[in-house]
Amino acid sequence: MDRELLWRILDSQCKEEDERQLVRLMIKLHKESDIIVGDQHINAEIGLPQGSILSPVLFNVYLEEAIKSSKKLDHVRARGDLLAFADDMLVMTNAKGELVEIIKELDLLQHKWNLRLNKKKCEILTREPV
Repeated sequence: MDRELLWRILDSQCKEEDERQLVRLMIKLHKESDIIVGDQHINAEIGLPQGSILSPVLFNVYLEEAIKSSKKLDHVRARGDLLAFADDMLVMTNAKGELVEIIKELDLLQHKWNLRLNKKKCEILTREPV
C-alpha cells in the first residue's frame, strides 16, 4: 500500500482545517514509526503498522478508493457482493465468468495502488466444480 497516496486521499476528503490537522498528525505518527527487530530499528515507509487501531480503518479508506477506480469492482461492491475489512475480502457471484473478471480487476490494482492479491490465501467456494 502506498502511504503517500493514502495521505492524498485523506487530505482530499477533508472539509475543515481541524480534519487536515488530524491527517497531518497521522502522517507524523506514521513517519516516525519504526520496526524493531532485535536491537535494530528500521523506519517503516510502506504499509500500515500491524496491531494499530487505525490501520484497518485507514486501509479501508485506501481500498475503497482503489475499488472505485474499477467500474467492475465498484459495481460488484455497490450491489453488496464485495465485502472487505482490512486485508480480508469476500466476493460473491453466481457466474464463473464474472469471477474470472473480478480476479483480473483485483490483479490490476497492483500497478496503480500497490495492492496484491495473494492467490495462495484465496478460496473459491462453489456448489459445482470450478
